[in-house]
Amino acid sequence: MASLSRVTGVIAGIVLIYVLGHTLVEITLRTLFDRSTNVVIEYAGYGLAAMTYLGLSDAMRAGTLVRVSVLLNRTPRGVRRMLDAFCVLVTLFATLFVIWFVWVDMSRSYTREFWTESIVPLPAWLPPIGLIVGLAVFTLDLLLHLVLILRGEIELASSSE
Repeated sequence: MASLSRVTGVIAGIVLIYVLGHTLVEITLRTLFDRSTNVVIEYAGYGLAAMTYLGLSDAMRAGTLVRVSVLLNRTPRGVRRMLDAFCVLVTLFATLFVIWFVWVDMSRSYTREFWTESIVPLPAWLPPIGLIVGLAVFTLDLLLHLVLILRGEIELASSSE
């Protein structure tokens, strides 16, 4: 699972490099040639969504997700473990809800053959692929973390923070 999280994190980095490159090309075209790709804002938005969700699992594994642990640091270890499990479970259900909603929207766009309204139209189901893949990997990682927390093998909230 760690390698899958790492792969999606690397893909998020590649998307970041693409967005940077496209933005630099756009700046150069507008400044020097009075031209534009006319899609930089749209594609940067797609890239931002993909980067955010593709990097989610890797960020959780690295411990860089924002978490307020003021109360958790003052609770006994057993209570802390149950609070960790509760938080992961709530996050898991919220993530599954978002996956379901995005999947329904993508399926509807695919079956109805919707396209984006852009100068460079794309099938409407295509832009959210990075989002749904990132959320799926995050869901698998959440399930793994939930099992490990319940078994007492890991602790997301530690008193050393």
